[in-house]
Amino acid sequence: MRLIAKKDTANPTHPNLGFIRPLYRLNEGRWQTVLPAQFPNPGKVFVTAEYNEIHAIYQPDELFFADFSVNNQNYTTTNPFSCQYVTTFQQTRQPEPHELCPIMPRAFDPAGQPLLHTAYETPLTYVFLKADTDAIGPFQAIFERDLPDDRKEFRLAAVPAAELDQPTGYDGCVYRFRRADYISLLLSVDNMEYIRDVRDLLESNAPREPIYFGETDDILRWAKRVVRPTERREFWERAEQLFGSVPATSDILEQQKLTRLRELLTQGRGWFNERLPEFIGNFLSEHPLGQQALGQYLKTNEGRLFRLPEKSGTVVGKHKINGAVTADTVETYLTFVGDYMAGYGRPLDRADLIHYIVTLHQNFLTVVAGLPGVGKTSLITLLARASGLHDRFLAVSVARGWVSSRDLVGYHNPLSGQFQPARTGLYRALRQCSDEYKNQAARAYWVLLDAANLSQMEHYWSDFVRLSDPETARVLRLSEQTDVLTIGQGLRFMATINYDHTTEPLSPRLIDRAAIIRLRPLSGTELAIGKDSLPPLPPTPPDAPYLTVARRDRWFGNTNDTRHLLSDEENMLSQLRQVLDDERADWGMPLLLSPRKQKAIVEHTATLRRLLGDEVAYPLLALDYAVGLHLLPLLSGRGEGFGKRLNEVHDRMGRTLPMSAQTLQRLIRLGQQQYHQYNFFV
Repeated sequence: MRLIAKKDTANPTHPNLGFIRPLYRLNEGRWQTVLPAQFPNPGKVFVTAEYNEIHAIYQPDELFFADFSVNNQNYTTTNPFSCQYVTTFQQTRQPEPHELCPIMPRAFDPAGQPLLHTAYETPLTYVFLKADTDAIGPFQAIFERDLPDDRKEFRLAAVPAAELDQPTGYDGCVYRFRRADYISLLLSVDNMEYIRDVRDLLESNAPREPIYFGETDDILRWAKRVVRPTERREFWERAEQLFGSVPATSDILEQQKLTRLRELLTQGRGWFNERLPEFIGNFLSEHPLGQQALGQYLKTNEGRLFRLPEKSGTVVGKHKINGAVTADTVETYLTFVGDYMAGYGRPLDRADLIHYIVTLHQNFLTVVAGLPGVGKTSLITLLARASGLHDRFLAVSVARGWVSSRDLVGYHNPLSGQFQPARTGLYRALRQCSDEYKNQAARAYWVLLDAANLSQMEHYWSDFVRLSDPETARVLRLSEQTDVLTIGQGLRFMATINYDHTTEPLSPRLIDRAAIIRLRPLSGTELAIGKDSLPPLPPTPPDAPYLTVARRDRWFGNTNDTRHLLSDEENMLSQLRQVLDDERADWGMPLLLSPRKQKAIVEHTATLRRLLGDEVAYPLLALDYAVGLHLLPLLSGRGEGFGKRLNEVHDRMGRTLPMSAQTLQRLIRLGQQQYHQYNFFV
């Protein structure tokens, strides 16, 4: 039997005993209001163990779930403090972020400050705001500071669409719901109203009006995808022409975004044309604090501001390529892949596309993680096809129960005296790579391990773990009786993984050697590509294999002159490292960023920054991608102290690394829900 409850009081002489107050009871699949007479004698449930834990974890006004049972031992109607029903701390559960979401008594102003001031101890759930009788939300309520009048200040932000199982096109959106449409999910407790489950509300047929609530950076990133100039000119001269190039739309959400963008451009034009010159003249040039700030900024960012232009800079604008891809330039390659992906139902943001390609080419093992159905396998397959890997892409379906390399590659058969290849086909691929290496004709070869963590990956992939280090010679001896295979630098492994109770976790040793991409769900406009609907192969270049190792290293490698972080990138990474390896006792176990991972972050950041050029949404975009790829997957720990360490990392990221900060915030929130068990793979 299950309740929605609040904590009540502890036994004054035995703090591990106490009471909770039942509010709603689940009866035949429906939540019904509890009457005091239904829970005699005092209208409460007796907690027989660890009430002190309930008191420590739950706030006085926080709702939570509890299972309960009948007190068959010492219940008596004559004792006013005797309870007919009992529970324990272990039978309680904090709500998930989408459950038991309060409707806060604050009006909604889409153009106003996204702040919430309240004495209410907001739980770790989403919140809604009142709009007459309507409810608008859900919002994330992010704690900012304590106010002098004992209230708290929270910053409101839209919940990422992926966390609500909504298409990614609705990132930055909240919704207006009419009371009549959510009344079936409404709970009322002590003059506060709650929506029982936001996901149930969104999955229902209840009408809802999307309201764009994204931040300025979000709308500008959206604008770059929708309104992309074909050539570079003065921005203000092109703005109206760009708006005119956007097709007319009846989509309410797109109309809101365009209106918001026009407002930002109008305000920005006034600032840059009128107020900014005056500000520079009066403050930066004359005021001592302005001179100090300008000097410090120039010193901190000298690497980014004064570096010489590098070769292979900004990727050219998107255009169609007919026929084979033969041009020996990274710009042509990236453009062809982008067009190919878009043409077959998987369009990618330009920065995301370059990030994925750099990751796959730079790392011996790339792990693509995500929930089932987000498009992990189709993404890798399409990228391989677009890269011209016609007969050089092997997809291996991992089976449950694999325990050694014999399941993946094969084994020496003592009866026949020969090596017995596994049915995966990997041995033939390794032999082919070895023969090409001997003939000095190394080419790229991709192997996809689909559903890789159905079995313990470090066991069946053990022969390749040591090859993940770039300095290691790519030499394999599969058995004492077989020849040595020298596979060279062309081979790359990709692995797709799900994270649920049916799969095996990745070991820290493997995570430290892999690049890990976390995919969000596909938007409603993206086509889910199944095995029977993959596009045809692109035409083969007539002159030479397109992805030779030499081309790949030239396009996605770095020379000693370019393999470095800029000063502002170095400062940010140094701050994150200081927090991770700080040995403060109240921050739990420290995390050391290995030299291997530090080098990987530098390599990815430098290459991505070079390929993106100046067309970036914010200065540290390349580092933001690299941190999400190589640092965040390492964040695993337990305890309130470790949660404090992660919060400090999140504060250091701030708005400088917004993608990583958003991912880390989700990790923190879910970890707090799981009794301070923090893991990237949830």
